[in-house]
Amino acid sequence: MLHHHANSRERRASVGLAPPTSDPATVDLDEAGLRVWPQKKDHPNLMTLASIGCHVGWLLGAPFGFALLGLLLDELDGRYARATGTESALGAQLDWTGDVALAGATAVRLGPAAVLTLPVGIVVQAVMRDAGQKPSVGSLRAAYTLAWPFF
Repeated sequence: MLHHHANSRERRASVGLAPPTSDPATVDLDEAGLRVWPQKKDHPNLMTLASIGCHVGWLLGAPFGFALLGLLLDELDGRYARATGTESALGAQLDWTGDVALAGATAVRLGPAAVLTLPVGIVVQAVMRDAGQKPSVGSLRAAYTLAWPFF
C-alpha cells in the first residue's frame, strides 16, 4: 500500500528519488524537484566514457578515426574538468583505469614488440601520475595508438 506524504520531497525520498544530500546549490532540480542528469560535474566523466567507448570500438574493428576521436576526448576530459572546476576522484580513477586497460589492449593489437614495452610504459606512467605529473599531451595509450599505422 502506498502512503501519502505531506510533501513531494518526502515522497521522493521514500522511493529513492530524492537528490543527494550534498550542497543544494550544486544540484540542479527540474520542475518536479527531481535531480537533472547529467549535471555539469558529470560532463568530464561522460567524455571519459565516450573516449573509452570509441577506443574499444576501434579495437573491435571500427575505422581508425574512432581511436583518434577517443584520444581527442581523452585529452579534453581532464582539461574540461579543470577549467570548469568539476574534477573528481572518480573521474581521475576512471581516466587512469581506462588509459591503462586500453594501452594494454592496444599493445596486444600492435603485436609482440609493443607488448614487450608495456610493463615499462605502465610503470613510468604510474610514477608520473603519483608525482603529480601528466604529459602535456598524451599517455601510453596515445603513444601506442598513434604508433599503430607504423606496425
